[in-house]
Amino acid sequence: MDMVSTAVPDGAELGPVWSEKGRDQVAGIYVFHDANKVSSLQFLFYENDRIVKSKIHGHNTGTFSPVVFDYPAEFLTSICGWHELARHDIFISRTYLRLASIKFCTNRGSYGPYGCSDDYYDFYYNFNFTVERRLFGGFHGTMDRCVVDPLIESIGVYVKLPFPLKDVHIKDQKEED
Repeated sequence: MDMVSTAVPDGAELGPVWSEKGRDQVAGIYVFHDANKVSSLQFLFYENDRIVKSKIHGHNTGTFSPVVFDYPAEFLTSICGWHELARHDIFISRTYLRLASIKFCTNRGSYGPYGCSDDYYDFYYNFNFTVERRLFGGFHGTMDRCVVDPLIESIGVYVKLPFPLKDVHIKDQKEED
């Protein structure tokens, strides 16, 4: 099945990409965070009649908040939050991105926000990914370039297209005088 992915904000020098493409049966999410940011995410997927943990995306530091769904009755319907675009840093001389806040919504309620609960940043980009259950196709994102304890920078979702891309035909419309 063809999929498209959501975008992350422009303007930052993004780090290594991570992907959980095709892993569409989410049973939960492990979140590590503090008062200013989300440090890491680890996803719980239902695969082959069992719960499977993804790789840890980021570094497990701060408060641990497990989000466990009543799978299969409870399922993810949206993810929202914001990315902070920092213009400078004491230790590095580049623009960087970080996942400042995240909230998960299901058909039964919401979890979060985790990280910063106030949007006090000068440069931040809100995101709100709403996905129908049958069209959710997995997660993707980036991690910062820190060698020792990299943190999660961004998150996005894959969306399954309800039709193959090869079946999409675009017709030019002629302008009328």
